[in-house]
Amino acid sequence: MLDSFWLWPFLSGLGASILLGLAGASLFMRSASVQGLAIAQGAAAGGILAAALALPILPVAFLLAGGIYWWIQYAVRLKPERILLIFLLGGALINALLANTAHLHTSADRWLAGDIYYVARSDALWLLILGGLTLVLAPLLRKVWQQSQLAPDCYGPPLTVLQRLPEALWLLCVVVLSSYLLGLPASLFLLLFPAWLSAYWSRGLSSFLCWSISLGVLLFLMAWFTALWLDQPFAPVLILGGCACFLWGYAVYRLTALVRAYFR
Repeated sequence: MLDSFWLWPFLSGLGASILLGLAGASLFMRSASVQGLAIAQGAAAGGILAAALALPILPVAFLLAGGIYWWIQYAVRLKPERILLIFLLGGALINALLANTAHLHTSADRWLAGDIYYVARSDALWLLILGGLTLVLAPLLRKVWQQSQLAPDCYGPPLTVLQRLPEALWLLCVVVLSSYLLGLPASLFLLLFPAWLSAYWSRGLSSFLCWSISLGVLLFLMAWFTALWLDQPFAPVLILGGCACFLWGYAVYRLTALVRAYFR
């Protein structure tokens, strides 16, 4: 069973959706979701640059994404519109590398389009290790999230940079590894969309984290089985299907509200 062709990609995607739900919630709570765009784009640019220079892909991707995160978080504290400029610069670097290096298209496809159905066991094991590390760090992560959100559940002395460092490294690992396994579009969607939706009906930190994880897993399962059934790539089905479900649910909600208001 462990050698099944579909098992490791499925478990990798399921695990990534859980971790991205947590990471997206942590960014959303401190109004830093746009930082996720820059980190993921930096990881993709680093991975493609590593392929061009024949260097190890994941270490270079992690170093470039980590440098960007440190710069925008601790060095200059850039405003959101300037962080978006970093996102665009990363895209420009990727396009320049692809235009001038013919053999990069396979590596670029993995980062930009996603290749979840061909995830190997070794890649899935890295995600499994990250999941175990998340369980070990859970008390520390929760403490950081409680005190870093815009409307804290509890108050305490400000956390130092060293106290925040494990959470920052965990966030980097989640975004970089998920972008590598799922592709940039799918990972960004699962990073941002479930947390954004969960904020509408969550009450408190625990509720928000649970809703974000649940919606991420639900979206992944829907896209996985639909994409296999229709023989379509995973990322477009995930994004289009998730947006379609949201629009349908919102239309039903508005229609129900109008009907109730009319018959009052």
